[in-house]
Amino acid sequence: MRTIFIILISFSSISQTLLKYDNIETYDWFGAWWNPSPAGYYTNAKVSGTTSAAILGAGNGTSATEQNWYSLPNVSGLNPLYEYEFRFRLGSYTFSNSTATTKGVDVADIVEVQVSRDNELTYTSELRITGFNNSTWNYQSASINHVADGTYNSVTDVYQSVSGNNNGLSTGYSTIKLKISGVTQIAVDVLARVNSAGEEWWFDNFELWQITQPLYVGLIDFYHLEGRLIWQIATEINTDYFILYYSQDGNTWKELDRIDSKGGIGIFAEYIYQTDLKGYFLLTEVCKNGIETNLKTIYVVDKKQRNLINVVNMLGQSVDLLNSTGVLLLIYSDGTTERILK
Repeated sequence: MRTIFIILISFSSISQTLLKYDNIETYDWFGAWWNPSPAGYYTNAKVSGTTSAAILGAGNGTSATEQNWYSLPNVSGLNPLYEYEFRFRLGSYTFSNSTATTKGVDVADIVEVQVSRDNELTYTSELRITGFNNSTWNYQSASINHVADGTYNSVTDVYQSVSGNNNGLSTGYSTIKLKISGVTQIAVDVLARVNSAGEEWWFDNFELWQITQPLYVGLIDFYHLEGRLIWQIATEINTDYFILYYSQDGNTWKELDRIDSKGGIGIFAEYIYQTDLKGYFLLTEVCKNGIETNLKTIYVVDKKQRNLINVVNMLGQSVDLLNSTGVLLLIYSDGTTERILK
């Protein structure tokens, strides 16, 4: 017979943590232009400090070579249960040639944010900002809040500025925020392209923030104590229910029970499930859209617990215990190991 106790406690609002920054003059995220030309660093405009990164056009409207990438290197060790936000400041000025008839950015002049989730092996374009009819704007214009989804759509992922028509500042986008989720690492390239004299893109204050509100469920811990399985959840947003899986040998699994979620945004919950069984227990979260996420596996024997911290195949690769076959090595938190055949 089993009994479930649930304790709910509300907590404070979502907080944010600055993980990495490149303010051009000061930084701990070592961003830089991919090529030394045709872009550089200038002091005509800035958000903070004295300097911005910028690309200055000098072509005649047909050049395809006036482009560069501002590259921000890989940041690893991220938690896939949390949301991250890449932010930067953007302006369109005409310091290099304020009298050119081509000054101001057009539709062909773009800024494109490209995100890598695999340590800079591949990049996906997530959003694009374009000028329109010689647009110009400063660092105090409108904002973009966009969600990265791993694909590029030429309609929904493009933000076009308002027409400038060479008549001073127009409405563009100067605060760019891109939300990225479900990742363990992030690298970002910002592509900047111009093709005429007086066309300029200016950049400042690149930042990577961690949003400390988990996406679906924030598992604090899952453990066994005196005949009870206990798991603590920091917050649940779209969680539908939990599944407890049980195995005697770590090879053959069966569903032990399903427990409805009682949480929500800003809620801490503790679940207590009574059982006398010994062996392996896997806690899984199922969100309302059907996505199933394995949270943690523990091993219970003689009223003691050791946490399974890694599963390795014969090639030394970390694998998923539930979905792997062959000879596997189970590594536990107490330093012990176990070899099984699935």
